[in-house]
Amino acid sequence: TNEPRGPIAIKSTAINIARKIPKISYYDLISKQPPKNCYIFIDFSASTNNSIYYASFGWIQIKNSLIVTALSIGEVILELGGKVKIMIFSDSDNPHHCEVLEYYKGNQRKVLEKLLNLIPSGGTRLDEALEKILNKLNKNIPTINFILSDGAPQEGYFRVDVDDDIQSRTINYLKELEKSSSVFLLWSPCPNNKFDYDDFFFKRCSDELSNTIIVNVKSFALFPKKAHLIWNMPSESRKIISIYNTNSIFPFELSPDFKNEINHLKVENNIQETVRNVRKWIRENFKYSSPYGRKYRTAMEVVEARAGCCGEVSNLIVGMLRYFGIPSGILEVDYIEQVRINHAMVGFLDGQKPMCLDLTMGDINTKDAISNPVSDARWSRLMLYWRENLVALKNRK
Repeated sequence: TNEPRGPIAIKSTAINIARKIPKISYYDLISKQPPKNCYIFIDFSASTNNSIYYASFGWIQIKNSLIVTALSIGEVILELGGKVKIMIFSDSDNPHHCEVLEYYKGNQRKVLEKLLNLIPSGGTRLDEALEKILNKLNKNIPTINFILSDGAPQEGYFRVDVDDDIQSRTINYLKELEKSSSVFLLWSPCPNNKFDYDDFFFKRCSDELSNTIIVNVKSFALFPKKAHLIWNMPSESRKIISIYNTNSIFPFELSPDFKNEINHLKVENNIQETVRNVRKWIRENFKYSSPYGRKYRTAMEVVEARAGCCGEVSNLIVGMLRYFGIPSGILEVDYIEQVRINHAMVGFLDGQKPMCLDLTMGDINTKDAISNPVSDARWSRLMLYWRENLVALKNRK
């Protein structure tokens, strides 16, 4: 609550809430293998200082909702014999960003009072918190992780290019974390946030993460209750679905005339030969062109100009491969031989085998590149942003 007596009320009741409510939901876990380690990540960005009014509950401060949820989870893990650590995350503007608190019996009230006295500030740099945990723990990754947030990771100024990079890193770190541990990501939208920011990021998480349970709680008043219910969700990993497909969408669409022009490149029932034909034809008919000072080109705009940068030529190649029935998409390349770059190339499937095709990096061996598939939704969003904000292309190749 944002009333003066609110924090006092929480101090006197939070531990009781944490001890009593979960016991009913977690009772059947007592006989199961308890988690040895648990990390609980709490969002302390500036927006969590807001309070929201609910007709059935009154005013609820977002920060307090996340705190009570974290403690209720922590109490159950302790009851099951596990060890609990709570990590605060916001950004470098907050002196407590990435601070870790030990939570154990006899120390609960001290941790609670510290959390209640902290002032939320800054953005939502969950990526930095995850990076710190992964680097610190190495193979000793906790067996269970809870992330409590009021929205998507972001710098805090709604700059699409910066936030997209932050969110991509966050997802990559979550992929590493979920390889050897369970991850539960609970969130609810803060009124200060842009809905499309939150919606876009968490849809990406659902599409790209295979062993992370993602729950939109929708109400901060229900956060503790939802934290208990997630234990009843299926523990099996969701089936990983490749983002490579054959859909003809922006910016990969091809005109009927152009399709007739390239029909001769397809070799029936031979994906590798078809890809080789496409590679040779592109090299013979197109050249590299810097995107600076102009709109980022779609597949057909590359055809008209007979030139394009890495991402633009990739638009054309993806369009061609999809027209030939070959599942394909954009690959985002971050590093080649430990050199940080901004590059895009094409990923495609030969049966179930993922492969890549790159025509704009010369003789550099892309097998040594660290790359990630980019969903159609995200790539389309980036394309629209670059086409409308030419300054954003200064950092692109």
